Amino acid sequence: MLENIIREQEDVHTHLKYLERQYHELEAIILRGKQQAICKDEESTKVITDNVQQIFCVSCGKSIIMRVALRHMEHCFAKYECKASFGSLYPTCIEGSTRLFCDVYDPTSKRYCKRLQVLCPEHSKDPKVSNDEVCGCPLVHNVFEPTGNFCCLPKRLCIHHYCWEKLRRAEVDLERVRALYKLELLSEQEHKVRTSMRNRAGLLGLMLHQTIQHDPLTNDLRSREDN
Repeated sequence: MLENIIREQEDVHTHLKYLERQYHELEAIILRGKQQAICKDEESTKVITDNVQQIFCVSCGKSIIMRVALRHMEHCFAKYECKASFGSLYPTCIEGSTRLFCDVYDPTSKRYCKRLQVLCPEHSKDPKVSNDEVCGCPLVHNVFEPTGNFCCLPKRLCIHHYCWEKLRRAEVDLERVRALYKLELLSEQEHKVRTSMRNRAGLLGLMLHQTIQHDPLTNDLRSREDN
């Protein structure tokens, strides 16, 4: 059991290093996307602004047009998310990790916020989008194959990639949290196994054991003389 636990810990550490590389690669992709030249094609802008198809919000149920659907759903979800509380009495202290939990102290509840920092609607506000800011979302082919190109539409007009940076960062951070949680569980299992190994065949454990004869009609086998 101890060998299996140590092997799993090594696999989790390797996965954490891979996720850290993904974290830095994502930041580099976001930086490259922001450096793209903005596209001012009137035809592309017209297709976006003329979309008036309506759908229903998954949070509040209101009918909204497709052009502002993602923006409305994001704000609506954040409004309901602020009503829930995710707090702890102690701040997070994880060596070698950056940008995981919010950890903003609330003097009212005397707790530290434990939402993901990039998704916390209460303590982190989305930056205001300027008119000349490009979307910069990396484009893909067949859903998963990256093309190497970026969306060059104005960010305030792009309805297909709303808050893509925040969602990509949250995806990577959530995987890192899951790996750290699994590593903590493995550490607890290792501690229990090592404690059991230290306590087995100990004098105190042997002295605390006793044998009870539940059936008075049965002779005690320990008192029988060996032939």
